Amino acid sequence: AQTSKKDNQIVYLGLTNCVLPPILTAAPPILDFGEVTSQQRKILPLTFQAEVGVEPQELRLDALPESGCFTVLSAPRTVTNKPFQLMVEFHPKLVQIYQTYLQVRTQSTQFQVPLRGRGVRPVLHIEPANGVLKLGSVTHGKDGKDQTTEKLVIKNDSQFELKYSLEAVVGGGPGEHG
Repeated sequence: AQTSKKDNQIVYLGLTNCVLPPILTAAPPILDFGEVTSQQRKILPLTFQAEVGVEPQELRLDALPESGCFTVLSAPRTVTNKPFQLMVEFHPKLVQIYQTYLQVRTQSTQFQVPLRGRGVRPVLHIEPANGVLKLGSVTHGKDGKDQTTEKLVIKNDSQFELKYSLEAVVGGGPGEHG
């Protein structure tokens, strides 16, 4: 097949762009929560500041997706050249990676702040395995030295933070007395 000069055309594309100085800055530019134990929460600050000489900026935020596990806890307000902290919560429901964008708008500008976090699951190891300590019968002597002890070992076998609490249970199992 022959090609003619008409089939081979060169097309040029010209593109221009304008870069403006920032009016409003967010620090950090990416809010990364890192690894957070699922079903627990972590709160980080996001600091906004208007540049010197810029009129005060009325901060507006778009709603975050409900499935993203991110929540803005502070109410937006007018931002001046003094720093304003907005508190953002990450509360992962599942063990997975979460990411979304916080859309920030003012009367003069708009931009996005990426929000990232990872839900993780720690592993708790308890000895004895059923978590019940059998202390047997204890009587109180006159000198107060009668006692019984058992060892309870609680170990987090993972690198992830795990919060727990111990509860005193009054009463024993069947045939036992508290």
